[in-house]
Amino acid sequence: MRTLCFGISCIVLFLSGIRVDAQDLRVAGNIGIGTVPDTKLDVNGTVKIRDLPPGEGTPVVADAEGNLFAGDGIISNDSLTYTVISGYGPAIATGTYPLGSFNIGGASGEGIMVLNLTKAVDRNTAGFLNLFAIPNTNSVVIEIDVYKAGSNTPYASHKFSQIQVLAFSQAYPAAEEQSETFTIGVPVYGFFDHVNGTSFAYDLLNSVEIAYGSF
Repeated sequence: MRTLCFGISCIVLFLSGIRVDAQDLRVAGNIGIGTVPDTKLDVNGTVKIRDLPPGEGTPVVADAEGNLFAGDGIISNDSLTYTVISGYGPAIATGTYPLGSFNIGGASGEGIMVLNLTKAVDRNTAGFLNLFAIPNTNSVVIEIDVYKAGSNTPYASHKFSQIQVLAFSQAYPAAEEQSETFTIGVPVYGFFDHVNGTSFAYDLLNSVEIAYGSF
């Protein structure tokens, strides 16, 4: 154990194999600040890195050499699923299914969101194709869950109701799984932030805010 003082302030360090070389403090063993260490650096308390840019929620990431720096906030998604909460007869069955990708968008005043849903051909393919011909299928509710890499718990969910298939395409790549993309008009849309426990939902046709759990 060693006590290091800087001006009038001192800290207690648990050190082994100390070497002081000019302005460097080199330790062959472990360093413990406020505790007996069981790793190379073991801190009992908070840590502050002063050369990182400030910003609440800014992620700290490591490069290939172990250097820490502020990340760009991009989250790698391990997987996506879509859950049919309310189906459409036997053609679109309730349950949870794998999803390849999705994107959503829209424009102010149009009264709908546009959802592009890309997935493998599954038991719901025929049902989605039926929705291309049958408008105003208000019974169908779909929720998409987004997962961080390595997690089994979603960090975000998107919910869609009163969907209508506006367009579709199917791809048949050689030696790969067949996929399909549906462009879906969605007048009722909601978002749930599982990390912070917040949500919102809107009935865009009627321009009113509703509860996420109400549909």
